[in-house]
Amino acid sequence: MGRRKLVIPKGYERKGLAIRCNKDKCDRIITSRDSRCSHKDVLAVNCPFSEHHRFQSRLWNPILKKLTGFKTYHTTDFQKVYHEHVKFKKEFRENNYLMELTPAAKKPQYKILLDISKAYSDYLEDIDVPEHKLKKLDPEYIQYRVNMINKFFDCIHREGIHPGRIAISALSDQHVGFFAKHINELGLSASTYNNHMECLKNFIDWGIAEYDIKMKNPFKKVVRKPVVVEPSVITEVELEKLLKSISSENGWEWVGNGKYRQRQQRYKDWIKPSFYFLLLSGLRRGDLQELKWSDIRHDQNYIGVPNNKVNNRLNTRAYRINVFISRDLALLLDKMGMDDKIGSDEYMFAPEVKSRKNTFAKGLSKAFTHFWKVSNGRKGVSLHNLRDTHITRVLTKFGEKTLDSRNSKEVAYKHYVDKMCIKNEMVDKDLFPIELMNNV
Repeated sequence: MGRRKLVIPKGYERKGLAIRCNKDKCDRIITSRDSRCSHKDVLAVNCPFSEHHRFQSRLWNPILKKLTGFKTYHTTDFQKVYHEHVKFKKEFRENNYLMELTPAAKKPQYKILLDISKAYSDYLEDIDVPEHKLKKLDPEYIQYRVNMINKFFDCIHREGIHPGRIAISALSDQHVGFFAKHINELGLSASTYNNHMECLKNFIDWGIAEYDIKMKNPFKKVVRKPVVVEPSVITEVELEKLLKSISSENGWEWVGNGKYRQRQQRYKDWIKPSFYFLLLSGLRRGDLQELKWSDIRHDQNYIGVPNNKVNNRLNTRAYRINVFISRDLALLLDKMGMDDKIGSDEYMFAPEVKSRKNTFAKGLSKAFTHFWKVSNGRKGVSLHNLRDTHITRVLTKFGEKTLDSRNSKEVAYKHYVDKMCIKNEMVDKDLFPIELMNNV
């Protein structure tokens, strides 16, 4: 009596499991009841050599784009075969589609790009990271880096390259070129372009080092775009026009398009003092969002402002910037009610706003852009120019040293303010004409 023909039950078809005929010169593969013979136009289940049939796993390798995962089973019990097939399929994927299994202690040489990105995200979040390597990065900073990596994945996916099917060692100048072209088409600034490329370079460098992969990082060849820093100082006339334009009547702005177009009110009672405080202190908007009345050191005539840029990266509130109180800054604080609020943990600006990073900080920038347009201000000026104006005024009025072209405004600010070189000069003196205060 001949051997009973093997059959793949209904519902288990097309799952990487097939029936192979091992008879010489037959080599028929049966994947379903409807499979047809590769040699003759007949159903493969009608193969006369059923005693030579064996169940076989036939798994697709997305890296090499062909079948490379093969395992033949010598039992006729389908349930046992399917159990072994599922186990084999899992091992095949975990070893990156290579059937030359590496020892558990040795890291695989061939890693999929998408898998490395997940491991890199865990690394940034300090998951399974030794104590001495903990970074304690801010969640928003981590998300910023992850978003850049995902943007690269979306870019190559549009070119027909799935990040879950390409190994990191397969990355080339072509992939980097796709990404560079995509960033350029978005019209992003030179510094943003450089940030994207630097982020991807760091990500690939980490993957190469972490998994000991023998390859060169193609992102290291990227030519960085020159970033030209041209500080634009806001004149006193422009400042006066800006402050006078800030009102609830001028605060309405149309936003959105089509049926989503609507009016939004940009005016808040804390907008005007916030602008003037940034002008007198030289702070970034991010530093202002965490500022509290308890940060004022009135007896020493300075404000210990949390350095939001550094603190966000390190997920702490320990780093501070010392802002010395000039006479016009002291008058502004008095106008804001310092005598009643000093020492309290209330936010100095917009204490009712709970979302400090989104509602307050972003609202501040949008409000400046809107009211600058209302005041008929020239193009190319943003909230950051208040900082440029402050630093320029400090250096021209109190600085004893001349800066050469190699020093950025950040270096200038750190050198003259953080090192307290001008502390004594600023006490009881004004940075700007006191008449400007009448508009706040």
